[in-house]
Amino acid sequence: LNQILDACLVIENHPDNLSAAIWGNGTVSGVSEDGTSMVKVFKFSDTLKAVVVVPDFQLSTDKARAVLPKMYDKEDVVFNLQRCGLLPLALGAKVPDTAMIRECMKDRIHQNQRKHLVPGLAECLALPHGSSCPSHLVSTALSGAGPTILAVCTGDCAKIGKLMQATLKTKNIESKVYVLPFASTGTTVNWA
Repeated sequence: LNQILDACLVIENHPDNLSAAIWGNGTVSGVSEDGTSMVKVFKFSDTLKAVVVVPDFQLSTDKARAVLPKMYDKEDVVFNLQRCGLLPLALGAKVPDTAMIRECMKDRIHQNQRKHLVPGLAECLALPHGSSCPSHLVSTALSGAGPTILAVCTGDCAKIGKLMQATLKTKNIESKVYVLPFASTGTTVNWA
C-alpha cells in the first residue's frame, strides 16, 4: 500500500487525504526527506461518529491558504503539536475521553484565520464549548481548508447536524448534512 501511496503522491501531494482513502480508519501520515511516505493507522472508537456539514459554496484551497500568516508564534505551534500527538490516541481509545478529544481538536494555526471565509463557522466551532452544548457533541472543526465542517459525536448525530445546519442558515448559508461512520477499510484495488 505504501507503493500505491507513493505513486499517488506524484499527482496529489497531500498524504493525509490519500492515506485515509487507501487504508481507511484513521491515519497519521507524512512524507520523509527522501520523498517516501510514512503512515501509521489507528482505529476510531466504535462509539464515535462523524457529522459532516457541507455548505453550498466552494472555497478554493488557494484562497484558504492565502489568509494564513507567514509566521506563527512558537506558543501556538507548540499548542497544536501537543494536541496533534494526543488526538489519534484519544480518538482510538475504546472508551474515548471526550473532554480530551474536545481539547485536542482546538486549533491556533488555521481555523481562526479562516472563520471569515465560512459564514457560521465561528458559531459551529463554539457549539461544543457553550453552556447549551448538546450532550453527545464531542467537538467540531473545519475540515481541511473548508468550507466543510466536521462534528465528532457519540449520539444524536442527526439532531447535531440539524443544529449546525441551522447555525449556517442564520448566515444565509444553505448546506447538506451527512451522518457517517468512520471507514474501517480503505479503497479496494483489483488488478486485472
